[in-house]
Order: sequence, then structure tokens, then C-alpha cells
Amino acid sequence: DFNLFPNPATDHLKILVEIEQSGPLQINIFDMNGRVVYEKLASNVDKGHQLIELNNLRLSVGHYIVRIQAGNVQRTERLVIEK
Repeated sequence: DFNLFPNPATDHLKILVEIEQSGPLQINIFDMNGRVVYEKLASNVDKGHQLIELNNLRLSVGHYIVRIQAGNVQRTERLVIEK
């Protein structure tokens, strides 16, 4: 599981995620039309609870879907961007 905060967000976002096994972690943010508007790949993330900070997102006001994939585990969560 993972938690997004703050949510609603402005131009930065923190993600607290529990990683089941060490390895790569991919974060994608999609707009409501399914287009990727942000992506980040961390090549090696340690097992356990990790805090990931995303700064200068530059996303328009609206609703988004955040998808996190670590190994064969994939989770999604809704995100609201306000100014």
C-alpha cells in the first residue's frame, strides 16, 4: 500500500510506500484521459517503508491517477491538484 500527501496537492507530493522486496520502483501519474503526465524510475529501492518526494510537478489543476509499480506489485490512487 501507499499514501499520498498532501492530497489535494499543489506542485509537490510525498508518497509513503511499503516495498515488499528491494528493486526498481516506477511512479507514473496519468491525467483523466490516460496520458502519462509524469514518470519517475528509481533503479534500486530498499525493502520496507520508503518516503518519496516529488517536487516541481507542474501539473494543471484537476484529477489524476498515481500508479506505483514495484516488482510484480502495482497500486493506484487518485490525486487532486489545486493551486
